[in-house]
Amino acid sequence: MFIVVIGTFAWPTFKLLSKIPRSDAFVIIAVTIITVVSGDLALAVVAGVIISALNFAWKNAEQIQTKKYVDAKNITHYELDGPLFFGSVEKFKTLFDVKSDTNEVIIDFAKSQVMDHSATEAINTLSEKYKKL
Repeated sequence: MFIVVIGTFAWPTFKLLSKIPRSDAFVIIAVTIITVVSGDLALAVVAGVIISALNFAWKNAEQIQTKKYVDAKNITHYELDGPLFFGSVEKFKTLFDVKSDTNEVIIDFAKSQVMDHSATEAINTLSEKYKKL
């Protein structure tokens, strides 16, 4: 089996490792090592998919942003941009200044996507903070 692996492995991949993103290089190396150590390609592929998914979530967690302004009617507006999901909830919580905002607040989700239950809970928690004030 080891001879088959040596014959079928894409050896030019090593030349590309310095030219691709570190996260992709890590996945390639991890899948290769898991395959060699365990001898189970299916396990290695599942591990690679999990590592890639976690990396994707980590990168997208930092993409959520907001623009804040107060209009002529003294209403605070927040325009969200980016995905809101379990990975970005912590950053989402830091985007709002509940204590110094005006009495009326509008949060615009037109450029954002609410993707999971964690995001919904974060919105509900924020709403409760505003209601208490």
